Amino acid sequence: GIEALEKEAETEKDTGGLIAQKTNVFKLESLGRMLDSLLDTPAKEGKEGKAGGAPKANFRAIPQPGSNAKNRADMLVQVDDEENLMAEKRLPIFVTCAESAEAVIEVVLSVYVRRGRIPEPSEILFCSSQTTLEEIELIFYRFISAKKYSRGHYVFTVADIHALPYTYQVAVLEKLREMLADFGTDDAAQLLMVSGKPRQVLLNSLSGQMVELGPLDQKSLSASLAHACKKWCGETTCVSSNINGGGKTHYVLSQIGMRQAQNERFAYRRVPYHESSTSGSLVARLSKFAGTREKNAFHIDIGHIIPANANTCLFELLIVGVLKNPETCAVYARSNRDVYYLEIPNSERNKTAE
Repeated sequence: GIEALEKEAETEKDTGGLIAQKTNVFKLESLGRMLDSLLDTPAKEGKEGKAGGAPKANFRAIPQPGSNAKNRADMLVQVDDEENLMAEKRLPIFVTCAESAEAVIEVVLSVYVRRGRIPEPSEILFCSSQTTLEEIELIFYRFISAKKYSRGHYVFTVADIHALPYTYQVAVLEKLREMLADFGTDDAAQLLMVSGKPRQVLLNSLSGQMVELGPLDQKSLSASLAHACKKWCGETTCVSSNINGGGKTHYVLSQIGMRQAQNERFAYRRVPYHESSTSGSLVARLSKFAGTREKNAFHIDIGHIIPANANTCLFELLIVGVLKNPETCAVYARSNRDVYYLEIPNSERNKTAE
């Protein structure tokens, strides 16, 4: 036994500790296999979706629209279903134009609802005048290398591209062409760019990738959002009335008070949202209450006059689940333990509610 130990020590000395290094490698490999089994990481052989099988998606699943739903299928679904026949004929890049800027959210949400899920924060970007080229480039990198990280089934979306200035759209187009030339699309997922206005540089330059993506009907979208809030996002209630002074605020306060009386540990938080509000100011207000042990009951008091991107901001917060301050890069992630009450104000012809 002593001779064997001396021989092993001499061998290790001669090889510069290679034996010890191999032992550490083996330990790391064993640890990696253990973590893979714990995290249920899908096995892969070669390209994603071949011998290793399709990866298991960690999506927030919801029921797909019924057979009677309007615009139940889209061109992206057809590409998925006929991948072997069509994948080689065109790039996995799609552009579309919604009927209006207000309809962009419906178009984007419909794409994911058709696939039986809601969008993940890492695969969707809503553009604004403050959007940087770096943010869009990051989405492009995720799209280009998706299959390397078992995300080939993602649909990466850049929405509201009409909000980008002309020079930014040109820069985005050049960056996309550059990345396609450098990396190709062998490991790419799908990329969708949605505009709320026609005659945009990106739409015209990528006209060969144009597809028609009509939104689902309101009933199907409402049912999907209700299921998503119940199962994944968290309890969300909209409160409205057909007259001013109808008791909306009183109703919100009474509902929270009743639940507190039933020993539900809620902390009431009033968050105003008006004309001067931005995603940054909303992140700052909500972040003050982050990290508390008790659940929050947020009362989003929406004013009569609201910013143009109010729908987008609230959609990112309530459904996507992550809201970012574009100036400081501060991020607020919604907890599904918290309850949100949205007080919808009365306005002429009910424009604010719409």
